[in-house]
Amino acid sequence: MIPSDTPDFIRNLRNRHFVVSDISFFIIAAFLSYAIRFDTFNPNLQIANSRGLIVFLAVAIPIKLSVFYLLGIYRRYWMTAGPSELILVGFSCLIATVIILIVVIFVTRITTYAVLPLPTSIPVIDVLINAIFITGSRFSIRAYSYTRRSRSHRRRIANQLDKVALIIGPDTRASRFAVH
Repeated sequence: MIPSDTPDFIRNLRNRHFVVSDISFFIIAAFLSYAIRFDTFNPNLQIANSRGLIVFLAVAIPIKLSVFYLLGIYRRYWMTAGPSELILVGFSCLIATVIILIVVIFVTRITTYAVLPLPTSIPVIDVLINAIFITGSRFSIRAYSYTRRSRSHRRRIANQLDKVALIIGPDTRASRFAVH
C-alpha cells in the first residue's frame, strides 16, 4: 500500500524511468572506472582513452540492459523491494560483468593497447560502481516508502488512542475500571 502523502513523482515512477537512469549510471560509472583505473580525473587523459571508453560503453550498455531485462530487473515493483530483489540486482550485475569481461578480453587479444586503450580491470571497477548506483536507486525508493509508511502508521495509531473498549468481568473491579 502506498501512503496517501507520497509525492506524485514517486507514485508515477515506472521501470522505464529506471532504464533511463540505468543508462546514465552506466555512462557515469564508466567514466569513474577510467578515472579510478588511471588514478586521475585529468580530462586530457580521459580524451586520450576515449576510444577505449567508447568501445567499452558500446559493449557494456547493450549487454547490461539485456541481462537486466532477461533476469527481470525491469519487471519489479521497487517500492516493495526486499532481500530477494537485492540478490537479483547483485546477480544481474555479476552476470553482466562476466559477459562484458569475456568480450573485453577477446577484444584486447585481437588488438593492441596502443590502438584501443581498454584495460581489463575496467569491467571489474565498473561493476562495483554500478552495483552501488543500481542498488541505491532501487532501494532508495523502498527506504522512502518505508519511512513514509511508518510515519503514517505512527500517526494513525496516535489518532486511535481514544477508542471505546468493552470490558467484561465477573466482579466489581471490572466495572470500576470501565468508569475511569
